[in-house]
Amino acid sequence: MKKGAGRWEWSIMAGNGPGQRNGPRTRKFLVLFFIIMAVLILASSYVYYQNYEKNYKLEIDHQLIAISDLKANELVDWKTEQMGDAGIFFHNPVFTSRVRDLMNDGNDTETREALKAWFEKELKYNQYVRAYLIDTKGTLRLSVPDTQIPVATPVIRELPRVLVSGNITILDFYRDDHDQKIYLAIIVPIYNDQEQGKPLGFVCFQVDPEIYLYPFIREWPGPRTSAETLVVRREGNDLVYLNDLRFSNHSALTLRVPLDLTEDPAVKAVHGEAGIIKGSDYRGVPVISAIRDVPDTPWSIVVKMDKSEAYGPIQEQILLLIIIVSILLISIGTGICIIWRQESTMFYMEMFESERALRKEREKTRTYLEIVGTAVIAIGPDQAVIMVNPAGCRLLCRSEEEILGKNWFDTFLPVRLREKSREIFFRMMTDATYLPEQVENVIVTAIGEERQVTWHFSLIRDEDQRVTGTLRSGEDITQRKLTEDTLRRVNQKLNVLSQLTRKDLTSQIFILSGYLELAKNQLTGQDQILVTLEQCDEAARLINEVLEYSKDYQDMGVKPPKWQNLKMAMLLGLSHISISEVQYHLEMENLEIFADPLLEKVCQRIFENSVKHGGHVTRIRVWHRITPDGVIIVFEDNGIGIPCEKKEQIFVRGDFGARDSMRSLVFVREILDITGIAIHENGEPGKGARFEMNVPDGAYRNSGDEAREEN
Repeated sequence: MKKGAGRWEWSIMAGNGPGQRNGPRTRKFLVLFFIIMAVLILASSYVYYQNYEKNYKLEIDHQLIAISDLKANELVDWKTEQMGDAGIFFHNPVFTSRVRDLMNDGNDTETREALKAWFEKELKYNQYVRAYLIDTKGTLRLSVPDTQIPVATPVIRELPRVLVSGNITILDFYRDDHDQKIYLAIIVPIYNDQEQGKPLGFVCFQVDPEIYLYPFIREWPGPRTSAETLVVRREGNDLVYLNDLRFSNHSALTLRVPLDLTEDPAVKAVHGEAGIIKGSDYRGVPVISAIRDVPDTPWSIVVKMDKSEAYGPIQEQILLLIIIVSILLISIGTGICIIWRQESTMFYMEMFESERALRKEREKTRTYLEIVGTAVIAIGPDQAVIMVNPAGCRLLCRSEEEILGKNWFDTFLPVRLREKSREIFFRMMTDATYLPEQVENVIVTAIGEERQVTWHFSLIRDEDQRVTGTLRSGEDITQRKLTEDTLRRVNQKLNVLSQLTRKDLTSQIFILSGYLELAKNQLTGQDQILVTLEQCDEAARLINEVLEYSKDYQDMGVKPPKWQNLKMAMLLGLSHISISEVQYHLEMENLEIFADPLLEKVCQRIFENSVKHGGHVTRIRVWHRITPDGVIIVFEDNGIGIPCEKKEQIFVRGDFGARDSMRSLVFVREILDITGIAIHENGEPGKGARFEMNVPDGAYRNSGDEAREEN
């Protein structure tokens, strides 16, 4: 330990020289010292354990709720997707005419083959295992695969309700009469538009839940021996499990639980409760569960695990804490006994033995600090670090020699946080009643990396109870923060891309199918057929273009942000477009910003906007200026500018599809927002467009700064 560290460790012993330790006064002090240390150790251990237990249980709760929300949202998306796929056949005049022809003439081979082609396409691209057409009496008229297996009784019973609703209906989990397997069915009513909407029959798509639903429900992030997901529904006075259970085979649609067994979290779920529930599951085993309804379905979802597994690490932490406290108390008690015994020896021998005992205590204290898993740092009244344990060295990526004696705020905190943190320190030093329970802030490591840390504080006092410094213990929570923020932003971006892309693909495929149908009916004129086929080819080309644009953005937010030279990103963006007649000036040689790896695409889209929509643009200039809040990067052109009413519309998603969205500035804002960079347009209409990117403090630097930090 360094000189400063020694002062901190043994300041409580100040004023007790060898001559003062003789007699009853010294013995009383030793007893009092042991009592105080024992109380402090036990109290701090209790507080630590309480905080650990609380935070650990909250973490388990958050995990279960996150999993239940994920699975519920996925089930809703699955249902919406199935309804959308079936909607292709609902009030489709081309398909309805084919059904009408087959109903009028069951031997119409051409119509039968055409309908089979429609069904085979649906089976190929979706999760269906069978598609069939039945009339209003439930008689099977057409099936793909071609089979005469009769229609299941639950489907027949559902047909009158479908006619009453007049809408596409999903038949919930049911057991088939023929093969005794569990299925779902999507039933589409077909109406004869030529006879005032008279029902013609029904198209049914049979879904095998083992293809997607059951595997998704069983899936669990990470290895767990007791965790499982249950999907249940209410039937009369019973609860019915809709999927097979981890500890009960063949339980789907078979295992039932009376609704008066309210200790079962699944029963609470069908009663409408939501959130974290503790109780006993179908095995009678205590569990902790997250329950909620699945919107727009009769299902409830239960995500659970055994309490013994969920809270197992807490018991391990108790055992470890008991061992550490026992070692500390025994060590302190042993040291005090040694000192007590030496009180009866000669004065000079006492001096010698007392010094040796002090050395032992220092080593024991240092050992305690070394085995503590959190960073422990002491700061003196001059703001310099006077003590740091090995965990603190690892956190700062520096050796003990590189840390001790350095100003804590000027060396280890980012510029933007120094003054605020210094004010908190000075208040603790001067106001004995002020002591923050917990503070979160950022430290800077030796390699320039920022880490988010949660700090707990205590005060260092001398023998007169004057505050001589602060002691802080910190836990690195960077990864947890990053995980919560990446997950949230990436899900937002990917959901937008998925929705837009699917909308375009569905529209183009439907158009392509329509044109191909027209081509079959136009065999009498070859010229007309050629035009139709060319339109089909154009639709296919547009589909391919959407997919190619999607490829550019499939990694948005997935790869971590990084420091990038802005001028190089602009040059790479310019390399993808043709601006041979436009002069450009890039005025930022060494500026680097912390942004998503798709920064190159951002620059490309901004330049494309000027060339495509700016009129006769002949000059583009990019420059920047430093502000107290960060840096502003300005893109200017000398085109026609953007009308005031459209300045925000160009960044907002509209009704256009994925291809147009990706070419517009919608995704520019989405990509920049991943690292907190804002963009807006404030040019004067008629005098050119002007885009400003606001990069926050700490997210920009000059390339020379990195080299100076390394030196």
